[in-house]
Amino acid sequence: MLRKIQKAAVLLHNGVLARGLIFHNIPAAAEHLEIIAYVRPKYLIDVGANKGQFALAVLSVVPDVKVDCFEPLPAAATTLENWARTASPNICVHRIALSVDKGSAKFYVGSREDSSSLLLPASGRLEMGLGIKDTIVVQKDRLENVLSTADVLRPSLLKIDVQGGELDVLKGIGPLLDVIDYIYLEVSFIELYEGQPLFAEINKFLNSAGYNLRGIANCYVDRVHGPTQADALFCR
Repeated sequence: MLRKIQKAAVLLHNGVLARGLIFHNIPAAAEHLEIIAYVRPKYLIDVGANKGQFALAVLSVVPDVKVDCFEPLPAAATTLENWARTASPNICVHRIALSVDKGSAKFYVGSREDSSSLLLPASGRLEMGLGIKDTIVVQKDRLENVLSTADVLRPSLLKIDVQGGELDVLKGIGPLLDVIDYIYLEVSFIELYEGQPLFAEINKFLNSAGYNLRGIANCYVDRVHGPTQADALFCR
């Protein structure tokens, strides 16, 4: 409760964040503001944008940032589009899921929508009380098929929060990896979705692509499983 009160105070204290909350019911991802202020991206690729919580936080720090958001959930994407139209002409919303291949796919809508994924929840996720309330069919594609290196402004930030599918997104980036300066993504230390890669595998992939781990933020510790998830910042 105290944490929620502190977050509400931060949101209401900032005009950009307050407007997003009051007029569009989007609670900005205030827990990432220090990372955003460190990176100060001119270009954001927001994969798993949901309603725009992270993009809103970035916009409050860098008002002229260029943003490409990717969100396959219809209701969340509609909220995101409505906010984007009033927030900035530099925001583009793509209603697709990013992965390692192109086509249609079953998408598991979580009991809490920001826990939705292309992957089935594993026992660890279910034990945390986060199950499935629905399944829908979404379109998916590789990032390199949607954006080109010419679209990217520097410094650039790729944020990924796709509930277990992070490595598939990374494998679909292609030449864009050469122009992305920072990658900020949610990583897991236990299997929360069936077949998901854990932190060590993602770290190995990014190291081989020329990125180094810059730091860890927002580590979540569960009473049963211990450290389960965190946000990791990688840079070239």
